Amino acid sequence: MDEDRRTSDEFQVKEKRSTIQIMVLVLTGLVAFYLVAATVFVIVVEIVHPGTDVSKVTESLDTMITAILGALLGLIAGRSEEKS
Repeated sequence: MDEDRRTSDEFQVKEKRSTIQIMVLVLTGLVAFYLVAATVFVIVVEIVHPGTDVSKVTESLDTMITAILGALLGLIAGRSEEKS
């Protein structure tokens, strides 16, 4: 039974992340959640009310996709610069 117990050392993160990296990951997670929710919303609206104009929502989705890609590429570029 003692084998099932784990120490706090086993749960520690192996790689220490900076505050900026954590903030970028949290922001990216929130934007990703918004993207999924908005996409589901557009799909449901298109099924329930096929004639509804959803162009504003799709423009917003496009902006969010650009933002999430920019954040991830910035994080990757920053990480590669740190290792150099």
